[in-house]
Amino acid sequence: MRKIVFILTQDPRERTELVSNALTQALTALDSSYVCELFLSDDAIKLILPEYIAGLKKGDSVPIAELLDSYKNKGGKIYACNPSLNSRNIDADKSKDSITGCVNASNLLESSLDAYAVFSY
Repeated sequence: MRKIVFILTQDPRERTELVSNALTQALTALDSSYVCELFLSDDAIKLILPEYIAGLKKGDSVPIAELLDSYKNKGGKIYACNPSLNSRNIDADKSKDSITGCVNASNLLESSLDAYAVFSY
């Protein structure tokens, strides 16, 4: 099965439309039978904080929290960057239901090398 990797680095509040579009593309890939891995780093790490993304959406689009829930329910994997978590004092244990795991750059590199496509936002 082919895999697509999505790398998100943007703050969901500042770039709501971009994050929404990336998640919609990931959902489309899952619906097309691709394996999807979403890597969150930099300010995108805030996507694992339910209180940060509560009610967040762009115009009439589907709320970010709903897109993430759909993504996870369809089997999409979400990985959080350890250094990004640490630099923002985010406790991954409090968000372990939101993520598949915590990773470092080497994990992202390995996953990207065997991916059919890699998209970075």
